[in-house]
Amino acid sequence: MTDNAIVDAINRELASLLKSGDTQGFLSRLAQSDCAAIIRGVIGKHFKVKNADTKDDLFQEVLLGTTRFLQHKNIEGNTPLRFVFRVARNVAINAHRKASTRKERVSAPTLLADIPNKRPYYWDPLSSAVENLPPKQQMLFELCVQHMEELFCDSTVRYPELAKRLRERAGGSDTAEDVKMQLQEALYTVRSRLLDWQKIKNRIFILDRSDYNNDEIFDTDLRILIEVMSGKLPDSFLLEPKAEDLLPVTEEEMEATRRAGEGFLKKLRGGSLELGFGSTR
Repeated sequence: MTDNAIVDAINRELASLLKSGDTQGFLSRLAQSDCAAIIRGVIGKHFKVKNADTKDDLFQEVLLGTTRFLQHKNIEGNTPLRFVFRVARNVAINAHRKASTRKERVSAPTLLADIPNKRPYYWDPLSSAVENLPPKQQMLFELCVQHMEELFCDSTVRYPELAKRLRERAGGSDTAEDVKMQLQEALYTVRSRLLDWQKIKNRIFILDRSDYNNDEIFDTDLRILIEVMSGKLPDSFLLEPKAEDLLPVTEEEMEATRRAGEGFLKKLRGGSLELGFGSTR
């Protein structure tokens, strides 16, 4: 069985468990060594961890985050792994942010043109994707980079403030809702072009325009893009994970994931996890 076929088979199993309402079975399947190894691979692709205990902690954090997501919202469709991988990517990003606070941060440039062209191989496609956007959408990304700390600390003021700054710079009568819709379209366009650039036939993160109607997904992806553009996150956080990069894994890794998965399920069944949205049983 090919790596892509393995991912597809796991997706079908998980989709079936969700359709039947078997939340416990869904989580148990995620904790099994083959599925768990893929999740750990997503984390490891973005955040290099040498300490085995830290790897286990991050993996269990993904399972906990997925549990909370399941209780708070419905995961629909035939590709539930993409939601799990989003959680894994976000766990890796948070770990990277925490680690970066102990290092000197890159100061945000004042203009897109000022961003040093010293990026890895990914930078040229990202530049091209942004530069081919309509001028107003480019300007909105530029404003996000310039005022990132201010705009991303409070989502309630982000779009009114962006609309105000856009009117000051370019004129017009754009409202907060206009700005949000423009950014949703721009973000989807950039992400789609980057996925096309990767030329992946079987995508783990299947991107749909309707994804960005979900404020949580949209806000997360927008912040990731802006942090990459400002140099605060590596370009790899915009890359689609490839199945062949995540599989196969060593016997040692499989055993480690098995132990971590069993540990999580034991805590879950014992009721020692603070889930925040009630019981999963």
